[in-house]
Amino acid sequence: MQIIVSEEYKNWRLDKFLVKNYPDISRAQIQKAIEAGKISLNNKKIPKHCFLRVNDKITGSLAEEINKAKTTFSLLPNAKIKLAIIFEDENYLVINKPANLIVHPSETQQNNNTLINGVLAHYPLIINIGEDKLRPGIVHRLDKEVSGLLVLAKTQAAFLSLKKQFSAREVYKEYIALTYGKFTEKHGFIDFPIARSKTTTYKMAAKPDASGKEALTEYEVMKENNNYSLLKIILHTGRTHQIRVHLNAISHPIIGDNIYRPKNLKSNLQLKRIFLHARKIKFKNLLQEEKEFITELPDELKNILEKIKFTS
Repeated sequence: MQIIVSEEYKNWRLDKFLVKNYPDISRAQIQKAIEAGKISLNNKKIPKHCFLRVNDKITGSLAEEINKAKTTFSLLPNAKIKLAIIFEDENYLVINKPANLIVHPSETQQNNNTLINGVLAHYPLIINIGEDKLRPGIVHRLDKEVSGLLVLAKTQAAFLSLKKQFSAREVYKEYIALTYGKFTEKHGFIDFPIARSKTTTYKMAAKPDASGKEALTEYEVMKENNNYSLLKIILHTGRTHQIRVHLNAISHPIIGDNIYRPKNLKSNLQLKRIFLHARKIKFKNLLQEEKEFITELPDELKNILEKIKFTS
């Protein structure tokens, strides 16, 4: 590969430019290739988010990624995936996702039993929306174990609008969480940067030394006793596992979180999932009208709260 950047692609991100020129390869694959040094810009290794200038020279090879793309599994509709649709119009779809359902397949988890497979069974045209063939229409995600509200785009205009709002941190995202311990401060902010764990690849880690990406979580104690605290959480950024990592970092891990909870910390509540629910979301539609959606806690979480005697 040897490409000279023309005026048309001035100020494009390198990864987006390569997606444009190699549409059969996912953006995630291209980003990994750039990070692995398979692609050079002006004979230098560069970050995936590098911006292009006129006459820049892109060199390297994506042969391995092209071969993988030829054998990539097909994203298929799956009518067995039940959807709790809260709202829909011609541009947007708001779904109340249950716990233990993956939002979309990935290169490492290639299966057709995800939420997006269920969406495809009802809205087949969504397959053409977005920037990644494995997650059409999806701008944000919830962890597999987490329940709650998820907004999807049914048109490219809606996708780009949502993406811009999430990037600008204009989307309001509120969660409910039950954590171990009693908080000293009843309202506060957690602002540790977050990065990939150096010891466990599937985990993230809080980095007080600022070596990670900026992350800001706001919390408010709603109810509490000496053992547990029920929190309202507002996400001001959207890092992977952000709420789970931040609460664990201040010694208040979430009940039912088996990834970030210290092994010696156990609860007798017998919860088979994490107590984290995306309760409220607010965004603007294409007419710049604010749309707000709220969903109640699922029954399995309500039942847990009924077992707890809060003192305040």
